Amino acid sequence: ENMTNMIVHDLKNPLSTILNVDAIEEKAESNNMVQQSGYRMLNLVENILSVYKYEDTKMELEKEKVSLNDILDNSIKEVKYLAEKKILTLSIAEELNSCVNLDKDIIRRVFVNILTNAIKFSPIDNQICIKAIIDGTTIIISIVNQGIPIPKAYHKVIFEPFKQIKKKSSGKIQSTGLGLAFCKMAIEAHGGEMGVNSDEVNGTEFWFSLPDSFVSKGKKELVEKTNESLSKEEIKYLKPFAVKLDTIEIYEISAIANVLLNIDKNTKSIQNWISHIEEAAYQDDINKYKKLLKL
Repeated sequence: ENMTNMIVHDLKNPLSTILNVDAIEEKAESNNMVQQSGYRMLNLVENILSVYKYEDTKMELEKEKVSLNDILDNSIKEVKYLAEKKILTLSIAEELNSCVNLDKDIIRRVFVNILTNAIKFSPIDNQICIKAIIDGTTIIISIVNQGIPIPKAYHKVIFEPFKQIKKKSSGKIQSTGLGLAFCKMAIEAHGGEMGVNSDEVNGTEFWFSLPDSFVSKGKKELVEKTNESLSKEEIKYLKPFAVKLDTIEIYEISAIANVLLNIDKNTKSIQNWISHIEEAAYQDDINKYKKLLKL
C-alpha cells in the first residue's frame, strides 16, 4: 500500500500538467511541458521496472566507447525545462569531455535521476555543479546542489528502494528513493561505488565512480573509431543509406529515423554507427553527422 501511494504521488504532478496543458496559450511552452512530463513519467516507470528486475538478477551491461559529454547532454535535455523553470544554471567540468567505455543508456538514466533530484531541491536562481576527477582508468563524477542538507542518518537509507525522507518542518515526503536505488544498482553493475555528502556549507553532493571506464580526453576520435570498426562488407552495405542520409537536413529527425529503420542491425558495428548517427541528429551536431556519413 505504501509503495502504491508513493508511485501515485510521483505520477500525479506530471499527469496533472499534461491534462491542464490547454490552459497554456504559448504552443512552444505547452509542448515543452508535455515533453518534460512524459520524460518524468517514463523515467519513473523505468526505475520501477529496473529495481524489481535487478533485485534478484544481475544487471546486464552493453558497454561501448562513447562521449561522456554526449551522454550528459542527452540527460540534460530530459530535465532542461525543470531547470529553466527554477532559473538554475549547470556548471560542467572540463574533465567530462572524455571518451569512456560504459553502458550509455544506463548511465544516462543515472544522470537523469540525480539531476532531477538536484533540481527539485535546489533554491531558485542557483547553480548545480557537475564535476569529474580522472584517476588512471577510473572516473569519479559528482553532482552538487545547494539545497537543504540530507541528515546523516539518511545517507545510506536513501539508496534503498521505496524509502522516504520527510521534512521535519512539514512532515511531507521529500523522496521515494526509487531513482537513487536504481542509480546504486547501475553503478555497482559497472563495478563502482555511489554515495552522498551533505552539509550546510558545501551543499549536497551525490558522487559515483566508474572504474576501468576512462579511455581518453576529448571525443574527436569517436567518429573515426566508429567508422574504422566497420568491415568492408558493412561499409558497402551502409553506403546507399549514407548517401540517402546525406540528402536529409539534420533537423529532419523523422526522415532520418525512417532511413535508419530500414537498416539491418545484425552486427555490433552497424548498431554503433546507427547509434552515433542518432546522437548527432538529436544534438544537432552537423560536423559529427557529416563525418559519420563519409564511409
